[in-house]
Amino acid sequence: MGNNNYPEQCRCCSDYLSSKKDKLVYQWSLCSVIIPIKPSIDRKRGGHLILFPHRHIVKRSDLNSQEAIALMRASMIIEQAMYDVLPSLGIDLVNINIQDSGNLKVDEPFEKRHLHLHFYGRIKDNKDYTHRRFLCLPSRDSEYYNNLKSFNKKDIILLKERIKELDKDTRFDFNK
Repeated sequence: MGNNNYPEQCRCCSDYLSSKKDKLVYQWSLCSVIIPIKPSIDRKRGGHLILFPHRHIVKRSDLNSQEAIALMRASMIIEQAMYDVLPSLGIDLVNINIQDSGNLKVDEPFEKRHLHLHFYGRIKDNKDYTHRRFLCLPSRDSEYYNNLKSFNKKDIILLKERIKELDKDTRFDFNK
């Protein structure tokens, strides 16, 4: 999957882009969306997806024009799929935060970082965070993450089906 420059050094390349097929939601030619191994938002509270370019890329300015378009297009499709699917699963989705959290890897060597986008579903009534504020998650060693649930197999199937439909939708055809 892709031409990775640092697969033995980059956790994103090695973990997500090669061996974790059960976490794959959808794959395009230049990027994929996956379920994180440890989600930051519980499924019932809106869930968490991650979009990666296949090629090991550290920052947005490293993207070539095809990759930049593919990543933007995929992000739009993923967002719409979440808005379409999650309410049908009883998740009271009101917003989706799309976030590039590169600051979390500030202590790692630059070449070990991998550009990726997080999609955090937000529900209306959630005691863990408030609206009208930036989404600010606890430290990764916090107990907050201990019992969070990822999207389940049924959720993944429904998201995958909707993404596949939207992938053919002319709204997302950037070749016009």
